[in-house]
Amino acid sequence: MQYLADLPPQAGLAPPNATLECTRQQDWLNFITSEINAGSSPLFNRDLPETVRDMFQTRSSQRLNLLDAELTSRSYIMGGSFTVADAYLYTVLNWMEALGVELARWHHRLAYFTRIPARPPVLAALAREAEISPVTWCQSLRGWAAGKQFRRGWISETLPTHDDSKRNIFTRVELTQ
Repeated sequence: MQYLADLPPQAGLAPPNATLECTRQQDWLNFITSEINAGSSPLFNRDLPETVRDMFQTRSSQRLNLLDAELTSRSYIMGGSFTVADAYLYTVLNWMEALGVELARWHHRLAYFTRIPARPPVLAALAREAEISPVTWCQSLRGWAAGKQFRRGWISETLPTHDDSKRNIFTRVELTQ
C-alpha cells in the first residue's frame, strides 16, 4: 500500500516517509491486515463449524467496535483526509457482510462507508468495475465460493510454483450476492 501511495506523492495518499503520521498510517495498515482482514479470513471457509464461525464473527465484531470508536471524531481513518489506509479498509469492510458479519450496528463505520464511495476517484473505479462482466467463481478458496456469484472484489490464493515457492494469485471477481 505504501508503494502505491508513493507513486503519485502529490496525491497525498500517504504522509511523508519518516514522520510520525507515516508511522500512524503503518499502524492502521497493520491493524487492517492482521486484525480485520486476516482475522476474518477463516470465515471464507464455508465448512467451518458453526461454533468456530461464531467465534471469528465475534472477534471481528470486537475489532469493528475499536474501529467505530476511532471514527467517532474523524472523517477518515487518519483524520481529515483520505489515505491508502482508507482504500484498504473500505475494500476489506466491503467483504464483511458476505462473511456473515452484520455491519449495520456500527453507526460511525456506516457514515464512513458511505463517505468513501462518494469520492470522485472511487466513483470512477466503481463505474469501471461495473463495466466488467460478472464471473462465476468455481472450485476455489477451498470450496467456499464454488458456484457463487461475486461483484466488486479481489480474491487472493497462495499457489505453489514450479520451484516449490509460493506466489499470491489475485483474481478479479464481481460480488452479486
